[in-house]
Amino acid sequence: MIIMKYWALMLVLLSACYVKHDYSLHPPTTQAACMELFRDINDIQKYRGEAADKMQNYSRALKAGKISKKKHKKKRETWLIHEKTMRAQVTTLYDIGYEYRCF
Repeated sequence: MIIMKYWALMLVLLSACYVKHDYSLHPPTTQAACMELFRDINDIQKYRGEAADKMQNYSRALKAGKISKKKHKKKRETWLIHEKTMRAQVTTLYDIGYEYRCF
């Protein structure tokens, strides 16, 4: 259980690395900065899709009897934590983009 919580924390911290630019200190005021913001959003969305695909594979494995309910539950809990973090990051980036008229 402790390892699972540690792993979930590591995933949250690693997902924070996807945002390469601190937009609170340097807001996107140029077209180039807006493109960088868009690339950051795209990178996170791509990773979210990959993570969702992996979670779907675990769900299929559960239905096929290839993994236990316990293992599926642990994978799902970790995925939900990570997904929540990435969703919040994307929302924040979109809010910044709209505020600075990037979109």
